[in-house]
Amino acid sequence: MCILFVAILWLFAPIAQAEAAGFGGHRGSEPEFSAPPLISLTGILYPPEQKVAGMYRFTVFAKDKEWTFVVEKARNISGLEPAQKILRDLFPSTLYLWGSNKLITPLEKPEVVGKLITIEGYVHVANNIIEVRAVRGLS
Repeated sequence: MCILFVAILWLFAPIAQAEAAGFGGHRGSEPEFSAPPLISLTGILYPPEQKVAGMYRFTVFAKDKEWTFVVEKARNISGLEPAQKILRDLFPSTLYLWGSNKLITPLEKPEVVGKLITIEGYVHVANNIIEVRAVRGLS
């Protein structure tokens, strides 16, 4: 009887160790994936050589065009995390705008300088990429 008990413990010990280490087949076993936050950024684009102040100031690349983007208003559309925290997590303060030509090409033109625009998109914080979904204020 004692041998049977020891054999059962020996068989199930690796399973218990795996669960204790977080590799079990039950609670918490699925990796947690979350979609990137959808945020709305309202601000003004400036030429990179122009010195401007702002709490949230980013070097922005729209394809090959470089701008300085001073964010005046930020809103997290998709979640509870404040948009300001997402902006603080972006380091270095560089953003790459990625999206369709219809959305990105107008942001390359000099006519956007000094206009209050809103860029809405999914922010991939690890790569400093905004997957642009909409741009308002260009017309």
